[in-house]
Amino acid sequence: MKQEKIAIIFPTRIGDSILSLPVIVCLQQLNEKYNSNLDVNVLIYPYLLKLFASLKCLNVRSMNLAEKLKSRAIPADRAFFIETTYKNFGYHSKKSYGIENSFKKFLKFSVQPRYLQYSSNQLFLTYENLKTFLPGNLLEFLTDKYGFSLSSISLFGICLELGYSEKQIIDTFNFSSDLFSLDEFNDESLAIPEKPYLIFCIEAGYSKKHMDERCWEIEKYFEMAEKCYRDFGYKIVFIGMNRGISLPDKNYIEDYRGKLNLFQLACLLKKSAGYVGNDTGPLHIANLMKKRSVAAYFAENNKLGFGPIFAGLNTQVFQPESVDDFYSYIVKTMQI
Repeated sequence: MKQEKIAIIFPTRIGDSILSLPVIVCLQQLNEKYNSNLDVNVLIYPYLLKLFASLKCLNVRSMNLAEKLKSRAIPADRAFFIETTYKNFGYHSKKSYGIENSFKKFLKFSVQPRYLQYSSNQLFLTYENLKTFLPGNLLEFLTDKYGFSLSSISLFGICLELGYSEKQIIDTFNFSSDLFSLDEFNDESLAIPEKPYLIFCIEAGYSKKHMDERCWEIEKYFEMAEKCYRDFGYKIVFIGMNRGISLPDKNYIEDYRGKLNLFQLACLLKKSAGYVGNDTGPLHIANLMKKRSVAAYFAENNKLGFGPIFAGLNTQVFQPESVDDFYSYIVKTMQI
């Protein structure tokens, strides 16, 4: 039987791409169990490629100009665009699945799929909406057994679109952190702090207009950093991109902001004691590196819709009120 070529184009954001991993694992397990003729390829943007290729469990390729030109000559039979973005413009397939956005007039799809997605401004994923297209038992299975957020759960509609049944998915899917080997995440050129350290991130990867719903007050993180060092001797490594924010001049603080690519960031997180900070991309990388985390959430939609794939490693602090309150979660979560 001729193989059917399936392309799944990952989102451009770090966290959203990591949240897409469970459905890819599920497809691999379904293909193996049922001897399907699906040839599934994941297309990832170049700045994310090394991070995902190092997981050694994905058939990943770079979504670049060469890949787009190749798609004209050898198009995929079906392509699933997880995000509606102009960066995908020029990639061709015989049939395309995606959510049309009125603000992106020139991006059209053959099929409006049964799974839903979100825009950068509004979350359309709610349990009520999921129930309209995702079988109830599957929704319950993915929620109760794995604690997946709505973003990850919605993508299991791809399995349904490809012809697998609810029962096949439930009987087959098995997901744990053991699926991802971290042996490849090592960079000898990266200067790792000698003392035990926690990663702090005081930024969020969105524009300034979303800062109030994504970030806690910076000074409060500085207070908690001092507490972590004073009480437990941890160095604090700050990560992110914004070097315009001044950090306290303390011997227990190290500034790695703007110095790391995503692969190096994963290596740094892998050897850390854990992550503390806002709900943003590095939180999801820490989770992928099997590290405990404590993250601040300020919007119910973000808390429900975009929690890390290994929910048991992440403590969500919703609208934290005080340093002492947040700090108590750090002590309990990091088991220090």
